[in-house]
Amino acid sequence: ALNKRFKLQLRIDGATEDPILEVYLKAATETIQLHSGRALITQTLELILDEWPAGDTIELPSPPLQTVTSIKYKDAAGDESTLSSANYVVDTDSQPGRIRLTSAGSWPGGTLYPASAIRVRFTAGYGDAPAAVPYNLRMAVLLLAGHYYEHREATQDGRPAAPIPFGVQSLIWLDRLKGSEMIRRGIKKRRLRIVWTCSNRAKHRHRTRIGARICGRLQLAGAWLVWLILWFRWAFLILWD
Repeated sequence: ALNKRFKLQLRIDGATEDPILEVYLKAATETIQLHSGRALITQTLELILDEWPAGDTIELPSPPLQTVTSIKYKDAAGDESTLSSANYVVDTDSQPGRIRLTSAGSWPGGTLYPASAIRVRFTAGYGDAPAAVPYNLRMAVLLLAGHYYEHREATQDGRPAAPIPFGVQSLIWLDRLKGSEMIRRGIKKRRLRIVWTCSNRAKHRHRTRIGARICGRLQLAGAWLVWLILWFRWAFLILWD
């Protein structure tokens, strides 16, 4: 059924435009999922790999991860097998979710099929209903679908229409996730900002010390000037008498 809140936002009462509104809503949902790197409504996905990872972890895209259904792989002859779940554990708490080998587990040996040899089937998403999706992502979908409805052409008044409005980008910014590499880059950027701030503060303290030194010297020079004026006045009075 069409999201009633979407029609309420657009102030549409009738059902005449329901088919095109459905298209806009679905397109907006897929776009938000693409740009945020997250699965919104519960869905079954597949991660396809050419070879086993060098380490003991497989990171699964499109968090939040709910469950892992199966890990299947093909040998060089194309025969498919299923990796026993006793070899790995599923970490649904991490973002993104992960599959990790147990202490006694291992990836299968032997030569794999030349391409797309491994298929990891898993379920991801916040829940079966839109109410399970965080408010900011729900609002981003509604705003973008409304943008598609209001701007049906590639240009508006002779100017190109923005593909994703700034308000939508700000709503999905905090939830944007494209693997743990993005998280690591974010941490590094934060550290750089902290170092930059500390450096600025150090410069400010340095400038403050220089300013205090200059002020002290000016005060000393002023005191000497006052002393000289008083001395010359005293000398003038003595000579005048």
